[in-house]
Amino acid sequence: MSYGIQITGTDGSTVFSVIDTDENPTNYVVAATGTGSTVNIANEVGSGGEARLFFAPTATGDVITADVSGGVYNFKRYSVSEDTNGNVDDVTVTTQSVNWLILKDCPNVAVNTAIDDYGIQIFKSDGVSISFDSRRLPENKSFRILGVEGIRSLGGDAFDGSGNSNIGTTFNQSNTYYYVEATNLFYEDNGTGGEAHGFVVQGPTTATSLHHSFFVWNYTGGGGRLDFTRYISNAFPVVYGEIR
Repeated sequence: MSYGIQITGTDGSTVFSVIDTDENPTNYVVAATGTGSTVNIANEVGSGGEARLFFAPTATGDVITADVSGGVYNFKRYSVSEDTNGNVDDVTVTTQSVNWLILKDCPNVAVNTAIDDYGIQIFKSDGVSISFDSRRLPENKSFRILGVEGIRSLGGDAFDGSGNSNIGTTFNQSNTYYYVEATNLFYEDNGTGGEAHGFVVQGPTTATSLHHSFFVWNYTGGGGRLDFTRYISNAFPVVYGEIR
């Protein structure tokens, strides 16, 4: 680097960049965490700047999704039943509590005035724009992005056993959780049809896997083309990580 400050970290054998002012970064911090079925982003971290909600789908065997209106997320459990042909013939939608966190760009997180001027403050190369400010760390937590699954890289059928909907690697649910970005969650259920986009946890606690789920269904009992289930690959990147 030519000037400024560079901080690196290690995670086992992996060396990663924490901050490098040569790159004029805007750091994101864990601005809020919690557990519940409803998250109002503006209520939790304010309305300024950019905030991104992540959640941990930990209810095994069902699609975890959400009804999203603006920055308000109401998480749901979308329980599916199928007929003998493998078509979805009914769903049950119930409220679901999840562990969640919000990442927010550091310059738009409120300053903890009780800290006064103690800590560290890092500016971008213009000497004015904030890159990082330790007074804007409301949570004693950090978040690590483990991976990003590219567009159309994941199948939509979390239950077909092929593994093409699997996100990342198998993880031990008893020790950690994968948190997935919640931005593009949605569902619909009109009794005889609907659609759902969400994520499914499968397997015992010692070999749990996280899967992408996206499907459209219609069922009247009439057979033929009237009854169908269509599985769709991810139309946007899937970002996932973990608290550490």
